[in-house]
Amino acid sequence: MKAYIDTSVIISAYKPNETSYETAIQIAKLNDVVKVGSYVLVAELISVTSRLYKASQIRLQAPVKKILSKLPKEERAYALVNAIILDWNLSYPKLGFEVKQLKLRAFSLSVPEAILEACMIAPLVDLKTLDLMHIASAKIINEATHDLKYFVTLDQDILDSRDEVKKVAGCQPVTPQEFADLM
Repeated sequence: MKAYIDTSVIISAYKPNETSYETAIQIAKLNDVVKVGSYVLVAELISVTSRLYKASQIRLQAPVKKILSKLPKEERAYALVNAIILDWNLSYPKLGFEVKQLKLRAFSLSVPEAILEACMIAPLVDLKTLDLMHIASAKIINEATHDLKYFVTLDQDILDSRDEVKKVAGCQPVTPQEFADLM
């Protein structure tokens, strides 16, 4: 089985006070699920983990903390995200980068496919930009592989738009607990 994993789920595995902490750890350890991400996920992970690390709001093992504390700020962020990607055994299909034309009334603009998809989805699903980028990435992955079944998220806006998201992306948005119950 293959599932797109949203940033919110991954981050909750490093925040013990989150209600989904245990479930997120359980999902991270699943070996029979291909956990998929996108370049949007990587960018968001770098942003979120940088802020959480600076505020001491992310739980890390002592050896990891020690190594990270010795690294320059920009290397720390990349090392931390690299460790998270390895912890979760995330795969990243190289999709959504192909340049396509976004045709508007007055002009045409060359954009990566994932941006074009997000623009096309925006009028259909009332979500924030990064959420649209995740949904667009999941749609592109699903169209290419035909086996992306779930979109695992804690994002309430996405969960509130389940029917619309499933219709445009072809995969079912579920909470981490719903996903764990399916396993």
